[in-house]
Amino acid sequence: MLFKQAQLFILNKPFPKQESSILPKLESMLFKECPPSFSSSFGWIAPTKQENAPLVYSLDSCLLFQIQFEEKVLPAGVIRKEVENKINELQTKENRKIYAKEKKNLRDEVTMTLLPRAFTQLSQVYAYIDTKNNWLILNTLQTEKTKSVLSLFKKCFDADIASLKLKKVPYILTQWLKNNDAPENIEILDYCLLQDPNNTKRRIRGQSQDLFSAPIQSLIDSGLEAQQLQLSWHNTLRFTLTDQLQFKNFRYEDQIAEEADEAISESALDRFHTDFLMMTRSIEPLFSTMITVFADSC
Repeated sequence: MLFKQAQLFILNKPFPKQESSILPKLESMLFKECPPSFSSSFGWIAPTKQENAPLVYSLDSCLLFQIQFEEKVLPAGVIRKEVENKINELQTKENRKIYAKEKKNLRDEVTMTLLPRAFTQLSQVYAYIDTKNNWLILNTLQTEKTKSVLSLFKKCFDADIASLKLKKVPYILTQWLKNNDAPENIEILDYCLLQDPNNTKRRIRGQSQDLFSAPIQSLIDSGLEAQQLQLSWHNTLRFTLTDQLQFKNFRYEDQIAEEADEAISESALDRFHTDFLMMTRSIEPLFSTMITVFADSC
């Protein structure tokens, strides 16, 4: 259940804290199987797998939610072949050319015909709200899923959700890399993605490299900026920070793993509880520091 990636949003008004206020709103948009003529659906499911588990999992000041997605899988090649057959059939039957607009209509028609027979793919996204800090944290970096999750929170809770206004993240990361002066408790590791701000095709990845070596520093001196940088926080979390202040490839260090293993875990729910507690207690001070460093108060 530990998040592997994360992005942070700000709640501009307090979120309800009592399950009695939250659950009726969630029940209005439960996950339902995708209808035959629809390409996708999404909605709330319980964060834990226990029978009759509630739709929200509460721990300390954090509220955990889970959203399930169902997507119909239609291979592009199958659609293309069916459209080609339709076009050939019309051209033969009516002896005329089929133009772009009609081809698009045929493609839409073929897609609607094939949807009921398409394979389905299920996926889940966790999200939790830190009611103390008024944060919403998503366990996905995918644009479309992010939009869907945010829309659920807005519709169900009339939530006022905003992205952080950021300073120039690449400039700050580059200065850390150039001067080896990351903030206290942050260590620069051995991966970076460098890019020319004036030529996005000029990109260089440094993997398993000494980022303070002469070759890497010469690239920075030539004008490349850090778009991604692998960091360690307090020797408990490793992650790659992006230019949009997204957190990729979370890796929980031995200290957290050992604490989790030492916990008395008599059931899957006990371990779930332990993982969530360890994760949120690690993420909170990290995100507080990142907001201090990168948020633009103007």
